[in-house]
Amino acid sequence: MPQKPQYYTIVFEKFIDLITESERYYFMLAQQLKEYVAEVKMEDWDESPIPDFMETMVILQALRQFLDNKINKPSEEEVKFATTNNIKDVLVTAEELSVMQSMVITLEDQKELLKSQYNFDYAVN
Repeated sequence: MPQKPQYYTIVFEKFIDLITESERYYFMLAQQLKEYVAEVKMEDWDESPIPDFMETMVILQALRQFLDNKINKPSEEEVKFATTNNIKDVLVTAEELSVMQSMVITLEDQKELLKSQYNFDYAVN
Protein backbone atom coordinates (compact mmCIF):
# COMPACT_ATOMS: atom_id res chain seq x y z
CA MET A 1 0.00 0.00 0.00
CA PRO A 2 1.47 3.37 -1.00
CA GLN A 3 2.28 5.79 1.77
CA LYS A 4 -0.25 8.58 2.22
CA PRO A 5 1.15 12.04 1.58
CA GLN A 6 1.77 14.42 4.44
CA TYR A 7 -0.17 17.62 3.96
CA TYR A 8 0.66 21.15 4.95
CA THR A 9 -1.98 23.83 5.15
CA ILE A 10 -1.82 27.33 3.74
CA VAL A 11 -4.30 29.76 5.22
CA PHE A 12 -7.01 30.26 2.59
CA GLU A 13 -6.90 34.07 2.81
CA LYS A 14 -3.11 34.10 2.36
CA PHE A 15 -3.47 31.83 -0.64
CA ILE A 16 -6.03 34.20 -2.19
CA ASP A 17 -3.73 37.16 -1.42
CA LEU A 18 -0.94 35.45 -3.37
CA ILE A 19 -3.28 34.89 -6.32
CA THR A 20 -4.44 38.52 -6.21
CA GLU A 21 -0.91 39.90 -5.96
CA SER A 22 0.34 37.75 -8.82
CA GLU A 23 -2.58 38.91 -11.00
CA ARG A 24 -1.91 42.58 -10.23
CA TYR A 25 1.77 42.23 -10.96
CA TYR A 26 1.07 40.36 -14.20
CA PHE A 27 -1.25 43.09 -15.46
CA MET A 28 1.18 45.83 -14.47
CA LEU A 29 3.93 44.02 -16.38
CA ALA A 30 1.65 43.50 -19.37
CA GLN A 31 0.89 47.21 -19.53
CA GLN A 32 4.56 48.14 -19.25
CA LEU A 33 5.51 45.52 -21.82
CA LYS A 34 2.91 46.91 -24.22
CA GLU A 35 4.59 50.32 -23.95
CA TYR A 36 8.08 48.88 -24.48
CA VAL A 37 6.97 46.86 -27.51
CA ALA A 38 5.56 50.02 -29.08
CA GLU A 39 8.79 51.94 -28.47
CA VAL A 40 11.60 49.43 -29.02
CA LYS A 41 12.73 48.37 -32.48
CA MET A 42 12.75 44.61 -33.04
CA GLU A 43 16.54 44.49 -33.52
CA ASP A 44 16.99 46.18 -30.11
CA TRP A 45 14.75 43.82 -28.12
CA ASP A 46 17.57 41.72 -26.67
CA GLU A 47 19.12 44.80 -25.06
CA SER A 48 15.78 46.14 -23.85
CA PRO A 49 13.74 45.17 -20.78
CA ILE A 50 11.39 43.12 -22.97
CA PRO A 51 13.05 39.68 -22.41
CA ASP A 52 13.18 40.19 -18.63
CA PHE A 53 9.57 41.37 -18.53
CA MET A 54 8.47 38.37 -20.61
CA GLU A 55 10.42 35.93 -18.42
CA THR A 56 8.78 37.38 -15.32
CA MET A 57 5.36 37.08 -16.94
CA VAL A 58 6.03 33.40 -17.72
CA ILE A 59 6.93 32.79 -14.07
CA LEU A 60 3.75 34.56 -12.99
CA GLN A 61 1.67 32.47 -15.40
CA ALA A 62 3.19 29.25 -14.06
CA LEU A 63 2.58 30.34 -10.48
CA ARG A 64 -0.99 31.38 -11.25
CA GLN A 65 -1.70 28.07 -13.00
CA PHE A 66 -0.30 26.17 -10.03
CA LEU A 67 -2.38 28.22 -7.57
CA ASP A 68 -5.53 27.88 -9.68
CA ASN A 69 -5.13 24.12 -9.88
CA LYS A 70 -4.58 23.81 -6.12
CA ILE A 71 -7.66 25.83 -5.26
CA ASN A 72 -10.02 24.75 -8.04
CA LYS A 73 -8.99 21.16 -8.70
CA PRO A 74 -8.00 19.46 -5.46
CA SER A 75 -7.45 15.73 -5.69
CA GLU A 76 -10.08 13.35 -4.32
CA GLU A 77 -7.63 12.40 -1.59
CA GLU A 78 -7.16 16.06 -0.61
CA VAL A 79 -10.92 16.63 -0.48
CA LYS A 80 -11.39 13.50 1.63
CA PHE A 81 -8.56 14.47 3.99
CA ALA A 82 -9.86 18.04 4.35
CA THR A 83 -13.42 16.86 4.93
CA THR A 84 -12.41 14.19 7.45
CA ASN A 85 -10.23 16.64 9.37
CA ASN A 86 -12.52 19.68 8.98
CA ILE A 87 -9.79 21.68 7.20
CA LYS A 88 -10.93 24.84 5.43
CA ASP A 89 -7.49 25.96 4.25
CA VAL A 90 -5.54 24.88 1.16
CA LEU A 91 -3.70 21.57 1.40
CA VAL A 92 -0.31 21.06 -0.23
CA THR A 93 2.16 18.23 -0.14
CA ALA A 94 5.81 18.80 0.77
CA GLU A 95 6.71 18.59 -2.92
CA GLU A 96 4.02 21.12 -3.91
CA LEU A 97 5.10 23.45 -1.12
CA SER A 98 8.69 23.24 -2.35
CA VAL A 99 7.61 23.99 -5.94
CA MET A 100 5.50 26.92 -4.82
CA GLN A 101 8.30 28.32 -2.65
CA SER A 102 10.75 28.00 -5.56
CA MET A 103 8.41 29.90 -7.87
CA VAL A 104 7.85 32.65 -5.30
CA ILE A 105 11.61 33.01 -4.67
CA THR A 106 12.30 33.13 -8.41
CA LEU A 107 9.56 35.74 -8.79
CA GLU A 108 11.02 37.86 -5.99
CA ASP A 109 14.44 37.67 -7.70
CA GLN A 110 12.85 38.80 -10.96
CA LYS A 111 11.06 41.68 -9.21
CA GLU A 112 14.38 42.82 -7.78
CA LEU A 113 16.03 42.55 -11.21
CA LEU A 114 13.29 44.64 -12.83
CA LYS A 115 13.54 47.22 -10.07
CA SER A 116 17.33 47.50 -10.10
CA GLN A 117 17.89 47.35 -13.86
CA TYR A 118 14.80 49.09 -15.21
CA ASN A 119 13.44 51.03 -12.24
CA PHE A 120 10.21 49.04 -12.47
CA ASP A 121 8.89 49.07 -8.94
CA TYR A 122 5.89 46.98 -8.02
CA ALA A 123 4.01 49.17 -5.61
CA VAL A 124 0.25 48.94 -5.56
CA ASN A 125 -1.15 52.22 -4.33
